Amino acid sequence: MRRIKNWLSTMGQERFSYLSNLCIQRDIANIIDTQVT
Repeated sequence: MRRIKNWLSTMGQERFSYLSNLCIQRDIANIIDTQVT
């Protein structure tokens, strides 16, 4: 049972870091767009 819980927690951390990376990339793209125009 503990192994499953650890696996779920690591999956959640990977998904959270992936989503946060997407948000950061989108913010950078928005900054570049505002600077270019």
